[in-house]
Amino acid sequence: MKRKRLNWIDTEREVGEMKDVVGKPVERKIKPVVVGLRARGINTHDSCGGHLNRGGVAPRVSVGGPNLRVLATRHWEQLDKGLLGVEIAREMEEERKRERLKIEPLVREYNETRNVPDDTRLVVRRDALGSDRIESFGVPAFEQSGGLGIGKRIKVKEYQKEMNEFGRFLKKKFLG
Repeated sequence: MKRKRLNWIDTEREVGEMKDVVGKPVERKIKPVVVGLRARGINTHDSCGGHLNRGGVAPRVSVGGPNLRVLATRHWEQLDKGLLGVEIAREMEEERKRERLKIEPLVREYNETRNVPDDTRLVVRRDALGSDRIESFGVPAFEQSGGLGIGKRIKVKEYQKEMNEFGRFLKKKFLG
């Protein structure tokens, strides 16, 4: 138990020092999920706590193997040169599958404990960059619907609450 607690504290410190491409830290609203996944050895590389005024509207965390970004860059470079990049694409897919096998059981177990609307329920889906993303089921339709009326503000808060509860679940499951 003490070892797990120390690992959790180390992971919190590590995530606290992480910066995105523009130098911003992991957002406070999504940090518990990022810590919970990384403490379990799941590589995260992109996250958002959800915003009403900028960036991603709904909270999400993207996961993928530790080499996914490097492989994706090499893959796009090959495509730019007119090459197919089949071997790199295969490597990317293998990395993605390995991480997905780690996160799907966690999301499934979490959802079994939840009584929330279907659009709020967490899912794992592939994103445009070839990694997997944990987010609420209704996010794609929600983000495409445009505008931010009062109903949208309420929905963002629901999605944020669900992701926050997932963070609590991960911590409890990890620390016992």
